[in-house]
Amino acid sequence: MQAWRSPRAWAVLALTFAAALALDLFTKEWAFRTVAGQPVELDYSEVAGNPSYSLPWHPGVRAVPSDLLDFRLVLNHGAVFGIGQGRGALFIAFTVLAVATALWVFGRHTGARSHLSHVGLALVLAGGIGNMVDRVSVGAVRDFLHLFPRRELPFGLHWPGGSDEWFPWVFNVADMELIAGMLLLMLAVHLNERRAAMAAAIGPGTGPRVENNRALVICKNDPATRRPVPPRLPPWIPGGDDCRPASVRQDHARSRCRGRVLRPRAGVRASSA
Repeated sequence: MQAWRSPRAWAVLALTFAAALALDLFTKEWAFRTVAGQPVELDYSEVAGNPSYSLPWHPGVRAVPSDLLDFRLVLNHGAVFGIGQGRGALFIAFTVLAVATALWVFGRHTGARSHLSHVGLALVLAGGIGNMVDRVSVGAVRDFLHLFPRRELPFGLHWPGGSDEWFPWVFNVADMELIAGMLLLMLAVHLNERRAAMAAAIGPGTGPRVENNRALVICKNDPATRRPVPPRLPPWIPGGDDCRPASVRQDHARSRCRGRVLRPRAGVRASSA
C-alpha cells in the first residue's frame, strides 16, 4: 500500500516534521536572545538583501569544552553552511519546489510501512522550511553553531575562502536536520537494494520481492506438512515478518501470507519460526 493511503504513514511524517521544525525555530530564537548577552532584534527591511549587515559584537559562548562547540551568532544570506550568499529569493523558490517534490516522493514512491524513509523526508522538509521561515520573516538565516573553534589546519593549509579553521562554517539545527534526513534516505535506498538482492538470490516464488518500498513474501511448501509456510527471513528486513505466523495456538498457526490460515495436519506440531 502506498504511503498516501496510510494514516500511520502520514502521522509519522507529520509528527516528525512538527517536532523537528519546532526544535529548529526554538533554538534559533533562544540563541539570538541569550548568546550575545542581550536580545538581538532583527529588522527585515535592514537585513534582507544586505549581506554587509553586521550583528552586535559578542565573544560567543563556549558550549562544549576543549574547543569542540561554540555558540556564535551569524546571519547567513546563502544556503546550508553559507553557500551561495545573496540569493535568498532563489533559495525560497527552490525550497518550495523541494517541499512539493518531497511530498510527491512520500505519497507515490514510499510504502505505508517505510517509516525510515518517512522520517528522513520529514527531517528534510523541516530543515528546508525552517530556513525558509527565517528568509521570509528575518531576511536571512539565523546560524549559531560553530564546530571546532580556534582549531587550525596543519601545515599552513586553508580553505578556498581563506579560513584556516578545521570547520569555518556556522550552522543551525535546520542544517543538521537536512543532512540527517538525506543520510536516512540514502540508508533506506540501500536497504531496499539489499532486499531486492536477497529476493533475487533466494529465487522467484520463494522469497521476498520489493514493491512500493516493502518486502512482499511469497510462501513455499513445507516438505513435512506439504502446506505453505513462510520462508525464514532475517529480522532486520522491514516487512519480512509479514508472512510469518503471528501466533501459534493449540491446533493452528495463522499467517498473513496471501490471507491464508495455516493449519498443520494432525500429529504435526506447528513451527513458530
